[in-house]
Amino acid sequence: MITVAIAEDNAKERTLLKNVIAALGHKLLFDAVDGRDILVKLGTAKVLPKILLLDVQMPYANGLDVTTYVNIKYPSIKIICISWHTNERLVKDIIGEGAKAFISKHFLTTNSAIYQDVIKGTNPLAEAIDSLQKGEIFIEKLLLNDIKKIQFSLSTSQIIAEKYRYLKPRLIEFAILNATNMPMEDIANILCVSVDTAKKYYQQLAKDFKVHTRDKLAKTCMENGIVKFATYFDNHAI
Repeated sequence: MITVAIAEDNAKERTLLKNVIAALGHKLLFDAVDGRDILVKLGTAKVLPKILLLDVQMPYANGLDVTTYVNIKYPSIKIICISWHTNERLVKDIIGEGAKAFISKHFLTTNSAIYQDVIKGTNPLAEAIDSLQKGEIFIEKLLLNDIKKIQFSLSTSQIIAEKYRYLKPRLIEFAILNATNMPMEDIANILCVSVDTAKKYYQQLAKDFKVHTRDKLAKTCMENGIVKFATYFDNHAI
């Protein structure tokens, strides 16, 4: 039995995911309704989940933002990203940021043509969990035929280690959260600090990067590879 947390903003799909997790014999520790909610719950959890089942497109903080943050803050958690919206760049970025698997949501619609004709009755979530236990990366064949051919993006953690190692971990965490445009109060809540302390993190980063607004700081962090922008659709989108 593996402990799991779920972050999914669609209530119906969240229930379906809970049912699948239960059917596979794993334990749900908690679930979250959006990116902000999962980060708050992880920050206050007495026990961290072994696996985080993470929707990619969510309010407040999307799956790419959450993956970047969790990989830095909670490296023991293995992330499985799920989405209706998938393209090669999104897969590259999310796996590059530290997610261990990427699957589509078509396994939730067992009556669909794609499930019957392409997935052929298999359970990609079960396959992903099995792969994670073996220490392997799993990308559903519906999304990518040959994982060996994909060139993953340079991770933000690598860029930070090479260029910004002088920044303290708390400043990096703030920079990632700031790029989501969440209110300062929410960022402070996730970091488990006061709003005044969160503002001090901003002031230090603003000084280091020579900017004067949170928007400018977010843009500068994206331009310098500290955070990434999630691209949901392109010509290859499902």
